Amino acid sequence: MLWWLFLFFWLQSSTLIFAADPLGDNFTTAFRPRLQSMLWLLLGFALMLWLFMVLTGWSESNLQLTGYLYSKAPAWLRPTGGSLVYSNILGHVLLDIAVFFLPGILLPLIAAKVLYAEPQRALRILVNWKYWLTLFVIAHIGLWLPAVVLEWRFGNTARMQAISLGVRLFLALICGTAAWMMTAGLLGYLLRGSDTGGEARTA
Repeated sequence: MLWWLFLFFWLQSSTLIFAADPLGDNFTTAFRPRLQSMLWLLLGFALMLWLFMVLTGWSESNLQLTGYLYSKAPAWLRPTGGSLVYSNILGHVLLDIAVFFLPGILLPLIAAKVLYAEPQRALRILVNWKYWLTLFVIAHIGLWLPAVVLEWRFGNTARMQAISLGVRLFLALICGTAAWMMTAGLLGYLLRGSDTGGEARTA
């Protein structure tokens, strides 16, 4: 188990480091294990996972809050479907925050620690509309597209269904991997400060 965790965080941190300076000569250096970078990535992912679970928990159990809001709302703001409409809206909002905005906010901060970049660069990313637009496209590739692929089925026999499952899982994995690579490239490009001529320290 520990070996797999080490391998996972080594690959992810090395991918971020290489994305900050994607030259062939830097490949070996980028994929040299860096325990400090791996630790920052571990802590960042743990925080992200915890906040994700909190937000998704709120999205699934908000009936008491939405019931209170419904009872206090003026008549013209009360939908005919009752407080359940409020609950569904709030649930979707919290889920969008957990799936898109939470990673979008934390990933630049995590990547800055992994790359030993200045924190100000991560903060500048968060107010960059191009970052959010690009991340929105990447999120569709990494989340929406795999969901569509997994729903796709072909064949009626048990053998074809098994082949279908294998193909769908493989394509979903490709989409997820491509999305992460694009995210790493986006973060590396923005954090290395190409617009100012600076470089994130990767050594």
